[in-house]
Amino acid sequence: MKATGVYNHTYLDVRKPRFSFDEIAGYEEVKERFYDMVVLPLKHRKGIKKAGIAPPSGVIVWGPLGTGKGHMIEAAAGAAGVSYLIIRGRECTDHP
Repeated sequence: MKATGVYNHTYLDVRKPRFSFDEIAGYEEVKERFYDMVVLPLKHRKGIKKAGIAPPSGVIVWGPLGTGKGHMIEAAAGAAGVSYLIIRGRECTDHP
């Protein structure tokens, strides 16, 4: 799904996840870290705020092409039941 409204840029997509961590084989340590850093805070926002902890506002994932960054982000969003944003940095730098 292409972004709309204030996010109507060629370098930004709002997407709905198509799968979760169950569909990714291996990478158990990486999946666990994503779960702890992304999924738990999203699923338990009220409890985290009640405890006086500031929930994370986002995650930046970088690395070489073809290493599974996008799949891991999509899986984390699927596990949390939320949509996610993809910002393509190379295209973003050409815009004011």
